[in-house]
Amino acid sequence: MLVRLEGNAPLLFVGDLTYQTEMLMNDRVAATGNKADLLASYAKVRFLKEQLPALVILPAHDFAAQELFSRGRARPGASAAAAATPG
Repeated sequence: MLVRLEGNAPLLFVGDLTYQTEMLMNDRVAATGNKADLLASYAKVRFLKEQLPALVILPAHDFAAQELFSRGRARPGASAAAAATPG
């Protein structure tokens, strides 16, 4: 789900698509699900990130999601690297 709030970076809630943003960005899939389908979805998310560089990707099970969410809300112009990389 893509959320855009005025004054904030766009937020993409990807749910269970991946466990961590880093996995999605590097085509690392978990042991569950259809690998080809997951990789195709990962590619779509990365394409969206290219179109919206400040996009914050928020997987449901990423321990860094709260920090990434806060960063996205605090700095709407955050760089792609800052928004996509935990810590």
